[in-house]
Amino acid sequence: CPCRTEIENFADFEQQFRRAVTQFSAQWNTGVSQPLQCYYHNMPYGQLMALFRHMDVGWVNSLADGMNLVAKEYIAAQDADHPGCLILSKYAGAAQQMDAALIIDPLDSTAVSQALERALTMSLAERQERHLDLVQGLKRDDITLWRERFLADLRDDCYDVKQRSVITLS
Repeated sequence: CPCRTEIENFADFEQQFRRAVTQFSAQWNTGVSQPLQCYYHNMPYGQLMALFRHMDVGWVNSLADGMNLVAKEYIAAQDADHPGCLILSKYAGAAQQMDAALIIDPLDSTAVSQALERALTMSLAERQERHLDLVQGLKRDDITLWRERFLADLRDDCYDVKQRSVITLS
């Protein structure tokens, strides 16, 4: 889904990415199998979740980013009986919570390649076990827990040690 398209670096990256996808597709698409499918448009949420549900691999390759809710949505959308495998950049905020994913350094092309191969050849039993761990983490670390942690951190940051005063948050 397009985002930040008004930022020149993002627009340049998108053009480079589209060229790479076109080259890859020309080399690897057999007419019977299409190993890479890319969509460059917004779509209704239900349609996006249906697409996630049928993906063999969810790959979030952030170099620096926030929570990466897309990784969590990918896991939530999976069929527990036949889940896909999540590959997650160690720089993604979600990597701290989602350690059952294949965590990679996106700057290490060998590690990325190995993770992709592992994800595509992983046994069903291992995918199911990883998926269960990830779903349990999503349930445990829900929005309520996040809110409580965030507010506690905010309160701690607002405490002035020198004056022993507290800024009241409401």
